[in-house]
Amino acid sequence: GRAKNLTTPQHQEHKEVRQSKEEIRKRKSVGIRGRSPRVQVRVQST
Repeated sequence: GRAKNLTTPQHQEHKEVRQSKEEIRKRKSVGIRGRSPRVQVRVQST
């Protein structure tokens, strides 16, 4: 049923959400490096 999902708009939406999530994660990891170590630990435990 995976190929079937590719054609549904729901899958496209999910793909976009995943993309934005990855972007946020990348931005987070980049921003963490320049921030205090306290924030770094907090994100790691999550």
